[in-house]
This record gives sequence, C-alpha cells and structure tokens, in this order.
Amino acid sequence: MKRRPYWIFYPEYFDKDRTRGEGRRIPRALAVERPTLEELAKACKMLGLEYILEKEKRYPKNWYYSQGRIAVKRIDGKKKKELLRELAKCLLLVRQQ
Repeated sequence: MKRRPYWIFYPEYFDKDRTRGEGRRIPRALAVERPTLEELAKACKMLGLEYILEKEKRYPKNWYYSQGRIAVKRIDGKKKKELLRELAKCLLLVRQQ
C-alpha cells in the first residue's frame, strides 16, 4: 500500500468539549475549547512544520459543521500520535497568547 505524504489533522481532534467517541484524540488535559483551524496553523508554524490548510474539507463525524482540516507533511521517524500531542501542547500556548 502506498504511503500518503501528509498526515491529516482536524480541529475536532483537539476539542475539549468532545468525547473520544465524537472524535477527540488527545487527553482532556491537553485539549482546548473549540479550537480553530487558524490556531492549529499557528501551532504548526511554532513547530516549524510544512502544512496545507484545506478549508473546504469536512470532518466525517461532524460533516454538517466543520471548519476544514490541515495536512502536515510527514516527518520520518515520528509517529502521528507523537505529533498530535506536540500540536496539542502548542495549541495551549497559542491560546495563552
């Protein structure tokens, strides 16, 4: 199977108000309330990641209301779960600014 060159992240992955079943992928302690795509882009910039904003895309579990998604270029030797946690920590910093 061919590997995709990007990892996909939706703001819903980081939403404190969502349950795991509704799409949250990180612990509540690292999550923020209603994260935006722009905040996620700032977090990617803070980490120095290459990314593409896809505002027209929708999160399948929340197709009726979605802000889009962000595609982050894969990093060799790193797992998506690790990057997810790093992005969550940066989102907390972005919110504090």
